[in-house]
Amino acid sequence: MLTGLAPYVPEGTLSVEESGLIVVAVDGVPLGIQVEEAPPVVRVLGTVVSDVPFSEDLCAWLNEVNANRLRIGYAYWRDNEIRYAIEQIAAPFLLEHLLDALAAASGMVPALTREAALWFPEPVVVG
Repeated sequence: MLTGLAPYVPEGTLSVEESGLIVVAVDGVPLGIQVEEAPPVVRVLGTVVSDVPFSEDLCAWLNEVNANRLRIGYAYWRDNEIRYAIEQIAAPFLLEHLLDALAAASGMVPALTREAALWFPEPVVVG
């Protein structure tokens, strides 16, 4: 889903992937947006770190981050990437919901990237 998410999307522009994922840059952070109509769900997705193999350290870090650090959204592992997501479920859905989620994700992805670099001794490619 996010593998290959363009690392650089010019601020103020967006791209639409073949999967329908909309990619925008917010404060220099590429974020994907998925929309479902029923029920009304908007997901904001960001790649935190790429090339991370599954391990006990990864599980411990994800559990600690999700339990103690994140007030909104969640971190997870898929396709050798650590990812961050926020899901907004609301009817009626308002543009403010999406803007709030984008603002939160653009701050959380870089913060999680810095923290992940401290946990994993092996070199990783930062998304």
